[in-house]
Amino acid sequence: ETVASWILERQSQQSACAERMWRFLEDPESGAMAYWFNKLMPAFIFLSVFITLLQTVEWTPLQGATALALETSIDALFGLEFILRFAVYPNRWHFPLDPYNLIDFFAAVPLAFRCVAGFVRFDQDAWLGPFLFCFVPVLRLLKILRRYTQFHLLLKAFRLAGEALPVLLFCYFVGLLLFAALIYTCERHSNIE
Repeated sequence: ETVASWILERQSQQSACAERMWRFLEDPESGAMAYWFNKLMPAFIFLSVFITLLQTVEWTPLQGATALALETSIDALFGLEFILRFAVYPNRWHFPLDPYNLIDFFAAVPLAFRCVAGFVRFDQDAWLGPFLFCFVPVLRLLKILRRYTQFHLLLKAFRLAGEALPVLLFCYFVGLLLFAALIYTCERHSNIE
C-alpha cells in the first residue's frame, strides 16, 4: 500500500511539473520567465540563421572550430527544446500530428548529421554542405511560426475554407454540367463538332 501511494504521488508530482513546463513553453502569459522566453526565442532563431548564412560568404569571421562549435551548440539547443517539448506534451500520440513539432524535429536533425559525420566542419561543396547551409536556415526560420498567433489564425481560416470547398465544387460542377447540357441541347449538332 505504501509503495502504490508513493508511485501515485510521484506520478502526480511529475504531471504537475510537466504541466508547468508545458505552460512555460506554450503560454507566454504563464509567468515572467515564459514571457521572456517567448520574446527572446525569435531573436535567438534569427541569430542562428544569421550565423549559418554568415558562413556562406567568401570572407567570414566565423571559420573552423568556432563556426562548428556555434552551429553544434545551436543544433543541440534546438534538439533539447524538441526533446523537452516531447517529454511534457499532454498527449504523446498527437505529438507528431502537430506541424510545429515536425518543424522542431527537422530543425534539430542537423545535430544527428553532425554526430554521424564526426563533428567536422563542412564546406559548401561537401556532400552535406548544401543541406546545412541552404535548408537549415529555412527550417530554423519556420520555428518562428509557432510564436505568431496571426499565422495560427490564418491556418484556421484555411481549415474553415477547406470545409466549405466541397460544397463550392459541387455547385460549380452542377452549373458546369447544366450549362453544357443546355448548350448541347440548344445548339445544332453541326456546330458542335
